[in-house]
Amino acid sequence: MIKFSEILPDLRLSKFIKYYWFFERTYDANKASKQHIVPDGCMDLILQYQDPFQLNGDKTISLPHATIIGPTDQFRVFKASATSAVLGIRFYPWGASAFLSNALKEFRHGLIDAQDVLGNVLEPVIELAHIGYKKEAIDKLNQFFLNKIKDYKSVPGIIPELVFYMQNQPELRIQSLAKAFDVNSKRLERLFNQHIGITAKQLQKIYRYQLALQIILDTPLRSISSIAHQCGYFDEAHMINDFHQLHGQTPGVIKKRRLNNI
Repeated sequence: MIKFSEILPDLRLSKFIKYYWFFERTYDANKASKQHIVPDGCMDLILQYQDPFQLNGDKTISLPHATIIGPTDQFRVFKASATSAVLGIRFYPWGASAFLSNALKEFRHGLIDAQDVLGNVLEPVIELAHIGYKKEAIDKLNQFFLNKIKDYKSVPGIIPELVFYMQNQPELRIQSLAKAFDVNSKRLERLFNQHIGITAKQLQKIYRYQLALQIILDTPLRSISSIAHQCGYFDEAHMINDFHQLHGQTPGVIKKRRLNNI
């Protein structure tokens, strides 16, 4: 059984937090369940109020009950226990910067115990979610973030503009992006390292992959090479390499599966 829901934050937080989300799922205890997560340029803060997820890799690592999931340009595979329940906070790519004093590059590729960064303030939220008081948990999160945002400077307005521009035109070169906003490459990298956590090139790679993936799913009869050209890849091989890194599968495999499901 799966339950998933999204809840909008307090309006005063809506420039930084996309939504809160609840995920609850009960699995067959005898079967391992894996969640394949692809990067999208955003950070998440997850609060687990049942058995914790584990990260599958060279070593299996149990995630802390409160985990900051840093920005990354690599897919991850999480293993869920028989009963999983999560309250998540989905930030915009720049959103977490409004609440954290650290440069977001310090969280890059990280799975960080939120207690080390924020202290024990989230424990009451986890407890409320655990006993079923979800509205009260959201109210407490809203209050926490409203109080927290007072402590740090707002995110520069150019950051959301840069991100939306890249998202709408992922085929653009980084040099063209810098020129469009009249910023030099060094300042662009400083802005991304401080407020987004991954480089402009990494975020562009994610958005280009997202565009290519959507085209494959919408028009699976098209050739991979023509899609690569449309999305601004140097060639088909570069697109395949990016899909390996971001998705864990080649465009050809995704295309074949899509055609089999039509």
